Amino acid sequence: ISIGGYTVGGGLGYSTGTYGLAADNMVSATVVLATGEIVQASEKENPDLLWGLRGGGSNFGVVAELGVKLHPQRPDVYSIRYVYLPSQLPAVVDAINEWLKVQKDTESIQFLPFSGMDGDPYAMIDGISNSTQEEGEAAYKRFADLGPVHSTCTQIPYEEVSTHADEFSNIPGGKLTVGAHVDKFDLGQVQKSWDTWSELIKKAPQSVIKYEFYPYGKVASVPLEHGAFAQRHSFVTVLCLIIWTDESFTPYARDELLKVKSVVSGSSSQAAQESLGYSNYADPFSTLNETDEYARKLFGPNYPRLQEVKKSVAPAYLKPSILELSNMASSFTVRKILQAFKESVRGTVCQPEDEGYNLSKWAPNATKPSKIIVTPEEAEDIAKAIKVYIAEHAMTEQH
Repeated sequence: ISIGGYTVGGGLGYSTGTYGLAADNMVSATVVLATGEIVQASEKENPDLLWGLRGGGSNFGVVAELGVKLHPQRPDVYSIRYVYLPSQLPAVVDAINEWLKVQKDTESIQFLPFSGMDGDPYAMIDGISNSTQEEGEAAYKRFADLGPVHSTCTQIPYEEVSTHADEFSNIPGGKLTVGAHVDKFDLGQVQKSWDTWSELIKKAPQSVIKYEFYPYGKVASVPLEHGAFAQRHSFVTVLCLIIWTDESFTPYARDELLKVKSVVSGSSSQAAQESLGYSNYADPFSTLNETDEYARKLFGPNYPRLQEVKKSVAPAYLKPSILELSNMASSFTVRKILQAFKESVRGTVCQPEDEGYNLSKWAPNATKPSKIIVTPEEAEDIAKAIKVYIAEHAMTEQH
């Protein structure tokens, strides 16, 4: 609720250029662990937990209270919204690249294609200048000079800044997000993203691709060891958001979203293409961590320490045990056992062909090992059931 998940996932926004990540401004937290124990996390008390909460996500317990640094803030800011025709896209991209050369820490914009109320496609620039109206008008004059078909530029109370994204939250239907990173923003790349988006909105009309141009110098200046958040590079963050109301589209939403992501970052460096994007946008990966491939990519060199922090706060009876089944001749028996007991297994069942499940040190002759992850109690029940299965099918313990 409110800023909790935003903060522990990193916390990018319009104040990033001046004050850095929300997570970097966290100084303490009150956390309810899975045991029900209430603990404090600070530099003096449970410092490793505080380190993990600074960008490690909602993996340690219920964060009931946050302590954060306070900063001075003017009462109002300059807000812009410019809407352009598709034919103006080349000029808009050029203007953004020129503005990036002189961008101040108090200035942030977002660029996105969107479907208008009339159903036609448009390009939009949203932005904030944490300044007076005169300073804001001067900062964004190049965008006004392009001749937008619609504009809304005004001074607004600072507390209204956080409501800018509400319009997407209020749209009914299914929603799925993924982040992308780019280090190349030119017309060719943007045109490819626009074309992919144009096809997507035929199936999910309210979907958007939003480029977020936040000054990143403050984020990059913080040492990597300050917190679990590891994305301290100079990439531009992109939010890919699919919104759909047709239930028949649901099974395809994830694949469509990842297709968009691949196109958005496709013209950038290999490092940007392989990035999973901003961790708070990682919907398609958060429930698909059968191996730790995704977590390793998100947290990089911070991942080993993050694992240790997790172990320190997770009670033993909630840690999963691993039941490993290896078949010396073929995967047929393993598959039959998995089939017979799949209703007993709560969690993820991994097929024998999946990568990352090498049991060679336990069973040197196994060619296609399998692994299923279960709780200790379930492991005991399944072990008993397997013995019955072996007896009923005249199998030996070696099988």
